[in-house]
Parts: sequence; C-alpha cells; structure tokens
Amino acid sequence: MTIIKDCTGTYLRDNSRDYYVCNTDLLDNYSAGDKVKVSYSELEECFGVLEAVTCEMAHLYNGKIEITEIF
Repeated sequence: MTIIKDCTGTYLRDNSRDYYVCNTDLLDNYSAGDKVKVSYSELEECFGVLEAVTCEMAHLYNGKIEITEIF
C-alpha cells in the first residue's frame, strides 16, 4: 500500500482505493509515497479520535481502517 498524506489526514492507497488511517501515529516515521505492507481492521468510526477540520480540501476515501501490524 502507498502512504498518502495531505492536510485532511493520512491514507493508505491500494489499487486506486484510499483508506483513511485512524491510528496515524504508526506512520509518523514514514513519508508520503512510501510503500508499506500492513494488516488492518476496517472500522465504522475512528474511536477516541476527534477529526478536526484542518483545511478546505476534501479527500474521498473508501473506508476507515486501523493498522494492526506493519511488516
């Protein structure tokens, strides 16, 4: 998966589909464009995370995920 970072948050792109990452702290040491292999769980909401509006840009995504492991 490819890491995508912009003013709306952090995403992982797989086959042209973006997934919003809830636990972004696991990707702090990676840069946008880096490729990673991860396992993840799909979520309905990012629990315990307040998603602040940081810019006027919209980033469409296919779901929210929580990374469980980076290989």
